[in-house]
Amino acid sequence: MSIPSKKAYYHLPGMFEFFELYRRFIPLFYEHREYFYEWCDIGSVYGAPSDCIWGGGRIELSDYNPNEVLGFYNSYNISGRLTFSNSFISEEHLSDIKCNSICELFSGSKVNNAVIVSSDILIEHIKKNYPNLYLVSSTTKVLTDFEDFLNELNRLDFKYVVPDFRLNKSFDLFWTDKISEYIPGFMEELNIELWKLGVTAKTQHNEAAPAQHELAPIFSTVNIETDHNQLVM
Repeated sequence: MSIPSKKAYYHLPGMFEFFELYRRFIPLFYEHREYFYEWCDIGSVYGAPSDCIWGGGRIELSDYNPNEVLGFYNSYNISGRLTFSNSFISEEHLSDIKCNSICELFSGSKVNNAVIVSSDILIEHIKKNYPNLYLVSSTTKVLTDFEDFLNELNRLDFKYVVPDFRLNKSFDLFWTDKISEYIPGFMEELNIELWKLGVTAKTQHNEAAPAQHELAPIFSTVNIETDHNQLVM
C-alpha cells in the first residue's frame, strides 16, 4: 500500500475543557498509528482558559494549569491556539494581566503556538509584544462574501484564515487551478448525458489527487438526490 503524499490536519477544540480526554487520546493516537488512517494528523488544539476577557464570551469549564496543558500538547509538537477572538476589545483591555501572561507563556515555547484573533487592536498588540506567536484570522469575523475572504487571505498579518462555514456552499471557488484543456470536453459530454436523465450536474473542479476531477448535482431533496447520485455512478 502506497503512502499518501498529503495529509489532512485536524484542529481540535477545547484545549483546556477537554484536556482530560486529550491526555488519554493523544498518546494513543501517536503510539498506535495502526488504529488510525496514515493520512490524518493533529494540526493544533485551540481554546482558552476560563475568564479571559480577550476570549469574547468563550467558556471552558476547567481549572487546569496552563503550564501543564501547554507542556503536554507541545511535548507532541502540537501547536496550541488561543481563541482570543473578542471583536469588542478596546485599548483599556490590552493591559489585562491574565491574558498577557497566557500569551507570554505560549510565546516562550519551543513549539510555534498561535492566537486566533478577530480584533485589529489585539492583532497589533500581539504583533508588537509577542512576535513569536503566529496569528489566525477567526471565523467569528463572519466573512460570508468570497471577495472579503480573499482580501483576508492577502493580509500579511495571518498565517492561516478560517473561512466562514457559509462558504461551504461556494466550495468550487476554492479551487483556483484551471482544469486541463483535455478535460472540459469530456465533462461537457458527461453533463449533457446526465441532463438527459434529469440529473442537474453543475459543479466541476480539480481534485487534490493527480488526474482526478469532481462533479456534483445541484442540491435538491434527499430522495431525488439519492437517485441522482446513483445515476451518476
